[in-house]
Formats: sequence, structure tokens, C-alpha cells
Amino acid sequence: MLKTNHLIQSIINIFYPVICPYCRTKVDQEFSTCNSCWPKVQRIEKPFCLQCAAPLEAAFLNEEKCGACILTPPAFDQALAVYAYSDLVKKIALKLKRSQATPTARFMAHHMHQVGKSFLQESDFIIPVPLHPNRLKQRGFNQATLLARALAPSLKVKVNTSLLKRHRDTPSQGQLSRKSRQKNIEKAFSIHSKTNEKTLLKSTITLIDDVMTTGATLEACAKTLKKAGVKKVNVLVFSRSIR
Repeated sequence: MLKTNHLIQSIINIFYPVICPYCRTKVDQEFSTCNSCWPKVQRIEKPFCLQCAAPLEAAFLNEEKCGACILTPPAFDQALAVYAYSDLVKKIALKLKRSQATPTARFMAHHMHQVGKSFLQESDFIIPVPLHPNRLKQRGFNQATLLARALAPSLKVKVNTSLLKRHRDTPSQGQLSRKSRQKNIEKAFSIHSKTNEKTLLKSTITLIDDVMTTGATLEACAKTLKKAGVKKVNVLVFSRSIR
């Protein structure tokens, strides 16, 4: 059976080769970029803010948090991001969003697991940031769910896609400012009515998404979970924008 699957995949690769989204070179099926492009991606290394994962500016090198998180602490307790958002990372994320590419999800999840293993292991649930039913119907899948499920096999933690729901179909966040994003996403999420809230009390949850821009969406999710009794909310994303 394994040999048959391998043969089928080899034939598929001949007619539909996997290519690097940046330079269009053919790449191995298990990876999304070529060896020339990938080293150009900026990994988020220490020192970074322990709450929002933004690289720390010189004035805050002796602190554990950035100025923004000290001034206005987010609802989530801690965040980790693997890479800084860039043109190449954007193309990888779009590849996942537009084609439901399983190899791309595995590639991204592999890097997320390396960085967020401790988060994931202490979690009672892993929750992908939900899409509104209209957006889900339009796209056919949720990219955050693909990432969460790609992470799950290496963990003994359940992926829960029904606990948190998005009940407001908000306009796209793409071109909005930070303040506008926060207003746009406010009260867009809720806990599913059939959820046994006792399971949430004093629990630790890790939210999964592909990209963190301003953090407004993740902030709204975390607020909703905290109001329902969740003790700790962590965030794990593949990339985040650098302020």
C-alpha cells in the first residue's frame, strides 16, 4: 500500500510539481520553498517580548515585555511566532489559504512545533482561530484548522474546532489600521452554546493561527475565552508582523 501511494504521488508530482512560491523553482513535496529562498526568511530570535513575541527594542532589552504590552497588556498570556512577516512568508501563507496545501500545512506546523512545543504540551485544548460560517463556506476550509491538525499527531492534546465560534461576519482586516481592526473584530467571537463550561474552568488553551498582524483577532478570541473561565491563553503563530 505504501509503495502504491508513493507511486501515485510520484505521478502526481510529474504533472503538478510543487514549486517555491517565491522564485517558482521545483521543490521537494514536503517543503514549500527552495534552499536558496528559505535562508532569507528572518526568524524571530531572543530578545523578544514574552507576551506578544515582538522583537524587543533597545530601550526594553532589560525588560521581559515590550512597551506596548507594559502599557496595555493583551488578554492572552503569552505568544510565540516563528518568523517575521515578509514577502516570502506572505506567499507561503497565501499558498495555504488558497489551495488547502497539506504539504504546506505540515511544513509550517513543523516549524511551529519546534518553537511552541512547551506551549502545546501544557495545553488542555488547541483551538484554531475560527472563521465565520460564510467565510468557511466560501473558502471551503480554515487554514488555522489545517495547521492545528498538522500539529496534533505529535501531541497528546485535542484540537477543538467547536468550542469557540465566530458569530459576526466582519469585513476583511487586511487594509485596516490597528485601531480599526480592534473595533472591527470586537465581540465577534463567542463560546458555543453546547459547551460544558466546567471543562473551561482553570484550563490552559493554545490558540493557533498562521499570521499575527496587530493581534486584534487573537486578542478578541482570548478575551472571550477568559470571560468563560479559561485560566491561561497562549498564542502560537507561524509568523507575525514587526512593528
